[in-house]
Amino acid sequence: MRRHGRVGGKTITCDICGAKLSGEGAFLRHIKEHLIVSVRRNGMDVYYCLVCGQEFITKNSAITHLIKRHGLE
Repeated sequence: MRRHGRVGGKTITCDICGAKLSGEGAFLRHIKEHLIVSVRRNGMDVYYCLVCGQEFITKNSAITHLIKRHGLE
């Protein structure tokens, strides 16, 4: 995960989308969002883990899944 960022002073730039984040914690929270995809189905957003394909109703549930199941801190 850390290899997707470039450190420049006190900010880390995401190599995937170019976002500038202040600190490693903010960067790690940000990069997890690249591993979740949102799909609109029946008028409702559904979130999928791009690592294993599991489906979630809330984005927070998907992020918690990434941390607990896939060891992404």
